[in-house]
Amino acid sequence: MTDKRREKLKAKVEDLVKISTIPAVMQRIMGVVEDDDATREDLERAVEHDQAIATRVVEMSNAAYYGFSRKIRSLNEAIGILGFDTIKGLALSSAVFADITRGSNSQVTAYWGHSFSVGIAAGIIARKTGLSGKDSPFLAGLIHDIGRPILFQIYGDKYLDLTKAGRKNVLALEKKYIGATHAEVGAWFADKCKFPEDMVKAVRYHHTPEAFLTDKTGKLLSIMVPMVYLADLVASGNAENFEEDSVESPAHAKILDLLELSENAVGEIAEELVEMNGEIGEYYA
Repeated sequence: MTDKRREKLKAKVEDLVKISTIPAVMQRIMGVVEDDDATREDLERAVEHDQAIATRVVEMSNAAYYGFSRKIRSLNEAIGILGFDTIKGLALSSAVFADITRGSNSQVTAYWGHSFSVGIAAGIIARKTGLSGKDSPFLAGLIHDIGRPILFQIYGDKYLDLTKAGRKNVLALEKKYIGATHAEVGAWFADKCKFPEDMVKAVRYHHTPEAFLTDKTGKLLSIMVPMVYLADLVASGNAENFEEDSVESPAHAKILDLLELSENAVGEIAEELVEMNGEIGEYYA
């Protein structure tokens, strides 16, 4: 029974990429990003078909790249600095969340704010560790919880009631009553949208990094998985209006070692994120 429910849910999630749930502009954006011969101007033309998304991309680019030496003012400039994959992620996240947050429960809006905070936190971790550029961790953090709005879109308030009933046990409840967790659902969606594999893995394992951390020799499988896990943990701990469901992994100490971070360094990351919370709120409200 669980397998049948799971397969039916997966089919519904993958259909969301094909039908009107994802605006036509997103279809054009994804088409351009997947075209090896596409230029920056091609992507700019695709994005500017929806002025609301274009404006949000530029605004969010400035928040994501708060350390940039000058303000990003144009869509073309944002594309040049952030790259195709990040622009696709910004536009897709904005479209998915914006479509369901209009007039909806404040908890859904909180998902959007939390996702953006995790993206920023992942970027800070990348900068502090020097183990990755901040483009990919930011994007992976931004889309890590995209399974939540998708499940809300499919199940409506029933999904919100389910998550409120569990909080710390939300994954088990999702598995029991839906057939899959929001992390699995988000990974299906990200994979269908052709995001890089390491980002798909980060979405899939952001609550359970110990399940995809190192191989038999102890080699790290994906830097994105522990980065997004830690960013989620930090952002959840900082949130005032987000019902925290992130719990510390049994491999937490090992993850800090792999990232070459101390607990003090994690505290500094949390403090930096707190300082940015006001600014972050301006971009998703």
